[in-house]
This record gives sequence, C-alpha cells and structure tokens, in this order.
Amino acid sequence: MVPTRLYRLVLAVTATVAFTSCGGENESIPATSTGGGGSGGEIPTEKPDAGPRTFPCEPGELELDDGSCQPAGVPDGACGQGFSSDGDSGCVAILPADPCGPGTMALPGETACRSIAPCGGGTWGAIPVDGTTQHVDGSYAGGDGDGSAAKPWPTIQQAIDAAEPNAIIAVAAGSYAENLNIQSAPVRVWGKCPAEVEIVGDPNNGAAVYVHTAAASGTAIRDLAITGGSTGVLVDDSTDVVVDRAWIHDLTWIGAYAYRTDEPTSLAVSRSLIEGAVAHGIYAWGSTVALIESALRDTQPDGEGIDGSGLCATFHADDATASSLQVLRSLVERNHDYGLWISGSSATIEDSLIRQTAPQPSDGENGQGIHVRADVGAAAQSDLVMRGVVVADNHECGLCVFNSDAVVERTVVRDVEPPPATSFGTPMVFGVDGKIPNLRPTLVLRSSLFERGTYMGVGIVSADALVEGTIVRDIVTDAVMDDARGLAIEQDPNYVQHPIATLRGVRVERTGTFGIAAIGADVTIDSALVRDIAAQPSTGLFGRGIGFEVEQFSNTPSVGQLSNSLVENTTEAGLTVIGSDVEIDSVIIRDTQPRPLDGLLGRGMLIQISYETLRRATATVAWSLVEDNYESGIMVASADATIANTIVRNNGSSDTDSLFADGIVSYGFVDLQLFLLEARSTLTEVIIESNARAGISSFAAEVTVGDSWLDCNPIQMNGEVVDYYSFIYNDTGGNRCGCGGVTEECKVLSSNLSPPPLL
Repeated sequence: MVPTRLYRLVLAVTATVAFTSCGGENESIPATSTGGGGSGGEIPTEKPDAGPRTFPCEPGELELDDGSCQPAGVPDGACGQGFSSDGDSGCVAILPADPCGPGTMALPGETACRSIAPCGGGTWGAIPVDGTTQHVDGSYAGGDGDGSAAKPWPTIQQAIDAAEPNAIIAVAAGSYAENLNIQSAPVRVWGKCPAEVEIVGDPNNGAAVYVHTAAASGTAIRDLAITGGSTGVLVDDSTDVVVDRAWIHDLTWIGAYAYRTDEPTSLAVSRSLIEGAVAHGIYAWGSTVALIESALRDTQPDGEGIDGSGLCATFHADDATASSLQVLRSLVERNHDYGLWISGSSATIEDSLIRQTAPQPSDGENGQGIHVRADVGAAAQSDLVMRGVVVADNHECGLCVFNSDAVVERTVVRDVEPPPATSFGTPMVFGVDGKIPNLRPTLVLRSSLFERGTYMGVGIVSADALVEGTIVRDIVTDAVMDDARGLAIEQDPNYVQHPIATLRGVRVERTGTFGIAAIGADVTIDSALVRDIAAQPSTGLFGRGIGFEVEQFSNTPSVGQLSNSLVENTTEAGLTVIGSDVEIDSVIIRDTQPRPLDGLLGRGMLIQISYETLRRATATVAWSLVEDNYESGIMVASADATIANTIVRNNGSSDTDSLFADGIVSYGFVDLQLFLLEARSTLTEVIIESNARAGISSFAAEVTVGDSWLDCNPIQMNGEVVDYYSFIYNDTGGNRCGCGGVTEECKVLSSNLSPPPLL
C-alpha cells in the first residue's frame, strides 16, 4: 500500500544561504507558504523574550507564607528536642557514643548513660510520706506488720489490701517475689529506686503487676523494677494508670500491656526503661497508651522466632474501639519485626528516635521502623502525626503507612537496609493496598529528609499527598527489581485509583531509574531540584530525572504541571512525558547523559506516545531552558507539543555528530503496519542556538514555527521522509536564521539524517 501523504513540503523562504552537509545529500527543499505572514516579512533583529521567568525562590526551595525561602530538608534549629542539625539538612540524636548497659538509659539530648532514678538515703529514700502511707520492707521479720514505719508490711500486696484509695505504698529496698493485684481502689506503689527495689513476678501466675477494674483507675507505679512475670504491667478496664521511673525488664512476655475488656483503659509510661520483654515491649489493644521520656529496647521474638516488636497499638474489633498512642521524647531501639506497629488506631510521635529494628528471625522479613495501617476487618483507618522524629538503621521500610492518613513534619528517615528475605529497604511508602474499597488516604509531608535506602525513597501509591520542603537522596537499586526511584507517585494497577499529589520545594538527588516519577498520577510540581540520577547498573537503562508516564496495565495517563524547576545530570532523559498530559513552565534541563547500555540518548526533554498503550502525549512548554544535553534538547515523538518562549541550546556532544544531536526533534513514528503515528510541534518565540547538528529536525512530522530565532546550528532546519511519509513545515512568520550578526535564509534541508532511536 502506498501512503497517500507524500512529500508535502511547506515553508516560507525569506533569504538564501548554503548549509554544511551532515552526511548524505544536502538538498534544499522548495517551499510554499502555509499560514499568514510566512513570506516576505521583516526579519527580526532582536531575540525573542525567552528563558525561565524569575520566581521568589530557587528550585528546591519552599516559599513560605511571609515570602521568605526555606531550603528543602529540616530547617536549622527545627530538629526535635534532643536532636541537633547534622549540617546537611537533617538531624541526629544527641546520645552517648556507646550503648547503655542494663538498668541504665539515655534519652535524646543526654550525652551519658544514667540510672533511671536516684536512690535517696534511709530506708524509704525520698518517697513522700503522709498519714495514709503504707510502709513495706521485705526484711522486716516481726510478724506483726501494720504498715507503719516501725512495723512495715513484709509484702507489697498486704499494703495494697490495707491501703485507703490513693494512698502511697512506700517500698523499701529488696526483692519482692509476688504478683500484685490492684482492683479495689487506686494506690501509688512507690519504691526507693529501681536499682534497689524489684518486683519479681511468677511467670506462671500472669502479670507481675495487674491493675484492673474501673475502681483501680488512677493507680501509679513509681521508682522500682519489675521483672520475672509473663507481663510486667497489665492494665485492664482501668484509666489514668501511671508507670513512672520504672525499670521493666527480662520478662517471658509483654513489658506493659493495656487491654480493654469492657471499660476504657489508659496507661502512661514515663521516664522509664523497658528492656528484654518478649513478643512486644508495649501493647495497646483498644486502649490509650503514652510513652513519655522513656526508652524501649531489646524486645525479643517468641520461641518460634515471631514478633519482638517495640510498641503495638491495635484496634479492638470485639469492642469496636481504636487505640490511641503517644510517643514523646523517647528512644525505641534494637527491637525486632517492627519498632512501632499501629493498626486501626491513632498515633502521635514527637521528638523521638526509632532505630535498629531487626528482622523477624522466623522468616527473615520486616525489621521496619514504623508501620501504620488500617484494621481491614473493621475498615478502621489509622491516623498518624509525626514531628521532630528520626527513624534510622531499620530494615525493609523506615516508615510504611497503608490505608491511613498521616502528617509527617521535620522528620528524618535514613539508612534502611533490606532484610534477608527481601531486596527492599525503602525509607517511606504511603498508600493503599486495595483491601478497603473507595479509600483515599491523605499524606502531608513537610520539611523532612529521606536518605540512604534501597529501591524507593518515598513511594505514594494510589493516594493523595502534599509534599513540601522535603529531600530524597542516595537511593540505590535493589538486587531483584533493579529499581531505585527517588520520589514516586504511582497508581496501583490492581487498585485503579488515580493518585493526586502536589510537590513544592522538593529536592531529589543521587538516585537511580527516576528522580521523580508520576505513573498514572495527577501531580503538580513547583520548585523542584532533581539531579544526579543514574542508570540501572545491570541494564544500563533509565536514570530519568522527572517522568510523567502512563500506567500501562490500566492505560491511565499522568496529568501534570511542572514549574520553576531544575533537572540536571540525569541519564537517558531529563524530563519524560510518555502517554500523558503535562504543562511545563520555567524549567531548566541540562547535562543529561547517555545511557551506559549503548551510549545513546541523553535527551533533555522527551514528549512521546506510549508504545505499550498507544496513548499520545501532549505537552506545553513555556519559558524554559534546555541546554548542554548529550543528544537532543527536546524530542516530540508521535505526540503533540506547544513550545513557547523557550531556549534550546548547546545540545549535542562533540562525539555525537552522527547521533541525532539536534535542538528540537519531531518524529512521526511509523508502526509495523506502516501507519503513521503523527507528531505535531508548534514553536513560538523559541531561541534555538548552537546545537551540534540541526536546530530543528522533522522526521515525518508537522512543525509550525513562528517568531523564533535559529542561530549557529550547522543545519538550521532539517526535514526527512520516513517510510514514504513526508514532513511538513509551517512558517507563521517572524523567524530569523543566522549565526552571530549574519542573517541567513530560513529554509529546510533534507540531508539524509537518521531519526533518533525511540526510548
């Protein structure tokens, strides 16, 4: 079949000049004018007004409400209490260089390990005493104890049974082998100090300290150690229970357990150390729990190598009650499975460090820092607020949030390693998993840093997000997927929900595959800095700066706006628009490098049809600068592009004379059935200068040029036929060709140039 569109060659000719041949015949194409003003108009003497507009803040900076500019990352002086700036947009905890030994602790902000609480002088130290105080001394052998200082009770339970409501039970130094039962009234069990007073529970007799019934609400346990029991402290149907300056350690099960049976339950653990529990350090089930100025560490898996998490807060399905968790100015470290696990509950984490979570021994999985998810059975979302937190040296995922809402501010997540069972070590994932229909969780992420991970820095999946003033960097490819996306907003093909995201004042650097990827997403990007994006090590492919691309399985395009941004030193392409629709304004793209696979590509901007779905791309490019890229500046491949007030210059390396080193390329791809997939480009007030081969090239494409300036390109305009399909040039007038002060004729040459390879 002979195509019907043959050799349609149109361009207004206004001057005459000879061009240097670039391989093959250098043929000047006769032209006819289409459109007004093409022939005989005055040649402009001044370059068009082009190039990026001026914005209040530089790319990668966040404009604040007062008009000032804030660099991405945690601002100086804005780290959490007990943390200091690391001098590189992040925070580090102020802590002793070496780990603290058993029974000693240091919180962020402290430089030396210390005891949990001081030991006062005398039998009962500094315990406050009043007329209701019941005294306990295990060494008293008189047999006539009455709770007085002279005749103390020998056991703590005796004092509890004898105490008035809210009475202080003063406990002298000693080891008390008993399981305490507090149910009739609230009491304040107060030891001399944790180093000298311990309750040793019988693990076969339940919790070492058991506070239950609403009548016991308001109970406090202070300044003592608890060990030996199956659970350290168990609170059931009691509220406002306090554990303060306690050492809970070396148990056969949970450190502190808040459990709702019928009534509201709440527990606050403050200024305490919990270490050496089994399965869970703290567990909240339909309850309110606070961990304040405390350390929670070294929770061990059970006998089957399962669990070992630091702190769990879960939804109580039987009672349809969510847990509520606060972690304030605390240290959670060296646990297993999860540092924090929140399911169907609310959590606030502030000024805290969560680190060094180890994988679960039974299957080599997890080791995550913080995992937040909905309770799927109850369709109950979680709600997370994090401020001034550092999550470091964990596995698989530093911060994972699924089917839940989150606000994350002034937070650092770093150094996430893959566990033995998987190849992923992702600093943050936020999104849905399709288990709860019609759910649109929302993320607000501000002034944070995510660095040194594997596979993905921050992933947002089929969810909505506002990301401001945030850095993602140093993400390496994983061993299985060979992928390393910096900041990705993607539609899950198994859960067709279009994510919507706004990115402002973000910086992404030193990643692989993509710097920022929008896949089947609606994404607005303002003031982004993306740089140093490398190809996949195994394939030598990808390394793209910013990509707006179609989700192939559902054929869902991305829709985007990109403004006031800088993309530099990437691989293959600085910016891709594939099967998607994007508006581009005041963007600089430069120094794109060829892919290691074959030394090809290195394009500044690529606007291209999706060859998997055949969905066309459309883009408007205004007030931008595309320069110093290895191959071409802008390529439009079977897509539609409108380019205005833009500079395209110095594209094409000295060793790319035969490698498609053009300023702007339009390419109409011919498919296997010899059908032309049209490309259309409209150029208005564009400066195209000093590119290595052609200023503008059309390969079976339609190009409309007006009020533009072509300067010092060896071939100003080139047109080539592809499989019998010709090119079209439309001159709308006001164009100038030349070099320096010498004006040349704007005409089209056919020089038998080869079309560039498709991506």
